[in-house]
Amino acid sequence: MNGYLSKCVILALVLLCLTGTTWAQSDFFFVENSDEVVLRYTRTPGELAGTDTTTSLTVFGSGRVNIHFPLHGKRQGDYEMTLTKAELNELVATMVNFGVMEYDALAVAAEQRAIMQATNMGYYTGDADISTIEIRLARYSPEVGLEQFDIQKQVSPLALQSQARHFDSIQSLVNLATAERQLIKLINNRNINPVNLAE
Repeated sequence: MNGYLSKCVILALVLLCLTGTTWAQSDFFFVENSDEVVLRYTRTPGELAGTDTTTSLTVFGSGRVNIHFPLHGKRQGDYEMTLTKAELNELVATMVNFGVMEYDALAVAAEQRAIMQATNMGYYTGDADISTIEIRLARYSPEVGLEQFDIQKQVSPLALQSQARHFDSIQSLVNLATAERQLIKLINNRNINPVNLAE
């Protein structure tokens, strides 16, 4: 696990440079060494029916990570891993700097409508996956002199990766899709350990 998230952050920096996006001058704080949830990610396929169809990632202030895979996948059941303090900070910083805290779904939808009207093209999500990213911070300062406390931000776009490819001129949407890919990489990390529920 050592160095894994550092590589993700380096990749994030490269991607931001390539897209011409600058890192946000923001600051954040969460309660460390606690059982409070700092970050949660879920992805539910729209075309699958059933009671266990959602992949989930839950990250706690202590660095503990719980991962759940649904019954239909190659991996199934519950897994866990532990992030160091530095790795946890890097993960949250990646989410913040890719604009998850500032993502405005209504503004993105307005941009999409304007693009479709200007280009006379349509876009249909169909039975799309639903991705949800949730961040909980004790303090968040998006810019100098502006502080917010006990902040919880949740975004739940449909077909996020598909939307980002289709509307690649909307930078906030592209950045959100990149943030999701970092979480998917963490979920697919080989160093996670199965949870023995019998213990």
